[in-house]
Amino acid sequence: MGISTGETEAFIIGGAQIYQSTMNMVDKMVLTEVDMVTEGDAFFLSGGI
Repeated sequence: MGISTGETEAFIIGGAQIYQSTMNMVDKMVLTEVDMVTEGDAFFLSGGI
């Protein structure tokens, strides 16, 4: 990722498979909660934080 360019942060914006494959690299999370109801079949942290 950005390590080779000297970056210290990366923002993972993806779908369920992207999140699933990168969770073992995370030591900090920045989350944004949007107060709305949508249709979908995959949810990040569906049990809440």
